Amino acid sequence: MTTTRDIMGAIRQAPKAAAPKPGPVLGDRMQSGKEALFGVVRQARDTGKAMGLAERVTAGEAVSAGTAATYAATTARRIDLDAEGGGRLMAGVSAASWHATKAALLWGASRAWHQEMRAQDAAQRAGDMGKAMTHARRALAAASAVQSIEAAERPEPTQRRASKRASIPAAKDWQARIVDAATPAQRPAVVLLWATGCRPAEIGKGVDIGRDNKGRLMVVIPGAKVREEHGAGQPVRRLLIDETSPAGIALAEILGDAERLTVKRAATRLNKDFADIRRKVGGTASPYSMRHQVAADLKVSMEAEDVAAALGHRVTRSQTRYGSTRQAKGGSAIKAAKATFPVKETRPSALQQSVPDREPGLG
Repeated sequence: MTTTRDIMGAIRQAPKAAAPKPGPVLGDRMQSGKEALFGVVRQARDTGKAMGLAERVTAGEAVSAGTAATYAATTARRIDLDAEGGGRLMAGVSAASWHATKAALLWGASRAWHQEMRAQDAAQRAGDMGKAMTHARRALAAASAVQSIEAAERPEPTQRRASKRASIPAAKDWQARIVDAATPAQRPAVVLLWATGCRPAEIGKGVDIGRDNKGRLMVVIPGAKVREEHGAGQPVRRLLIDETSPAGIALAEILGDAERLTVKRAATRLNKDFADIRRKVGGTASPYSMRHQVAADLKVSMEAEDVAAALGHRVTRSQTRYGSTRQAKGGSAIKAAKATFPVKETRPSALQQSVPDREPGLG
């Protein structure tokens, strides 16, 4: 008679069933998945090579930390590799911000392609084909985004702004007439505008007039349009003034026997000053008319780099928006200019070493 003990013993002695081997269907699926992955990787790599994305990534490393942060913020708003078409990309970008946005997105999409290609390669080595496929598809989306960004067409400007150059009066002595009409309280700031072409907001910060150790008349101006993230503007500029020019004579009179004088007047107050002056002399002159006239005069007497330094620009192309040589009237009061950063033809890729703060002087 067979007992329960005999049955249990037989079960213990029975050979274990072998694990089922992968059937042809499972093996085919695995092989098909790898082929699909390799196909996407190949397409992403070939597209990236055709678009020169590796070279773009290398070139993008040269931008300043501030510019990189700005580009990254724009990329985060407009690129979504998991969305159809790669995100918003250039949709709705205005003509005014077109080039800046395009540069940011090309930088961001190229970096995304590079990062996703590296991530899919790491996932493959780890044996995670699903994760590798996700990264490969995102790399392809990034490469396709670059194609779309490059193919996008800049819209027509919705409205052309009237050039501020038109605000320069035609009369040769118009600046002197403005100064003569100014009240004693208005005169120091108005003379500064005449002599230096500084921005009203810079006078709002406080502009120093003084003499260097050689007795030369100097003006030290704190920059008002300085954006380090864009490599724009000069934090400080120092101007050597020609005391034989009409504006230089007037500025020397403002300083008098003082060693140094700070002229400070709010930009809003300056605008009101000019409204008051216009009621006396007529015309449409404004504080910026003074700046445009100085720019026009400098363009016929200085090299572009020196003009940029005098106006507080870090790149020479900024001065193209200011008075032209045809509007020059001669007699510029600025003999030389030195700014914190060297002036370049294009925006600097890295922040330059600033000039240490010191007594007014160019030496």
